[in-house]
Amino acid sequence: MRDPTEQKPISVSWRKVVAFRLSQHHLSKRQPSASMASVLADIGGAQSQVLSAAQLSIWARVKGARIRHVNSAIWNDHTLVRAWAMRRTLFLLPSDQLAAFVRGTTRRAAYHFRYALSRIGSQEKLDELLDAVLGALEEPRKRSELAELLSKSHGYKLKSKAGGGWGNKRPVPWAG
Repeated sequence: MRDPTEQKPISVSWRKVVAFRLSQHHLSKRQPSASMASVLADIGGAQSQVLSAAQLSIWARVKGARIRHVNSAIWNDHTLVRAWAMRRTLFLLPSDQLAAFVRGTTRRAAYHFRYALSRIGSQEKLDELLDAVLGALEEPRKRSELAELLSKSHGYKLKSKAGGGWGNKRPVPWAG
């Protein structure tokens, strides 16, 4: 005998599933231009190894979004941040929710911290280096610029690392 409090399964069509997913990802109706950060929060960030991919993702979801609006939100208003997050890749995220998004990467960060400590030798030297990095990153810099600054200020040798991402074979400055 069936329990009368037990609910019957609801039948849902694939059409409704697709409509739900499109709406939750803001692809069925574009959002107002002031909602870039909330849209990124809703969709779990926009993958931005290549920034134009994130810009295109926002453009598809936000009315009137332009590259200059995304850039302004990152560099001027600081309502968006480009940070390493899921899958150890760059994502464009709402800055006020950065901690929630990067929480899942802490085990990987701890691994990198231990590795850096073993290479540098002491907690004091590592703290000094991290302070120098944070100071240098008060303004946007390319990886090569950061490596050059640390080379000059702390005497780290620059060496080339093959690759450069996305199949690029040019050497990339690497602090080692």
